[in-house]
Amino acid sequence: MKIETVKVEDHSAVEQLLRRAFTDTPHGYDGEAELVTALRQDPKYNPKAELVAKDDNGQMIGQVLITPIIVDGPQSNSHGAALAPLAVDPQWQHKGVGKALMQAIEQVAKDLGIQFIIVMGWADYYSKFGYLPASQFNIRAPFDVPDENFMAKAITPQGLDNINGTVRYLDAFNGV
Repeated sequence: MKIETVKVEDHSAVEQLLRRAFTDTPHGYDGEAELVTALRQDPKYNPKAELVAKDDNGQMIGQVLITPIIVDGPQSNSHGAALAPLAVDPQWQHKGVGKALMQAIEQVAKDLGIQFIIVMGWADYYSKFGYLPASQFNIRAPFDVPDENFMAKAITPQGLDNINGTVRYLDAFNGV
């Protein structure tokens, strides 16, 4: 398996992967491909913050993306990111692809000076990587979501210190 920064020529394969990974799953959301397409159109999108995993034959087996967020509160200029989505081809799930992508994207976040990452997802999965309910840091979602599914993790030491308020995502999140 090889993890690398996404290239424009990967976009079609990523879209197909997202459809395989999220459509027809019990808890899935079938708008992930559209979300990623919309996020790529945002001026704040950074292609360095989108990674793909490929098998030894060069086939797309995973993808992860982080995008900037603002936490509206006393420290509204905080340097945070939203992780969405993390996708692994169903045939490659439970084989370490997601773990490798998580480790790689957190390193990218550090390299980009991102202090923390928030994610909305399965608590039992993301907690393995140190994500905790965002409410423990006084960070709120801009929509109703179960507390255990809206999580945060400091990427830098004290990355969540003095951060509190409501997350403001890129506009693309509102359109899908």
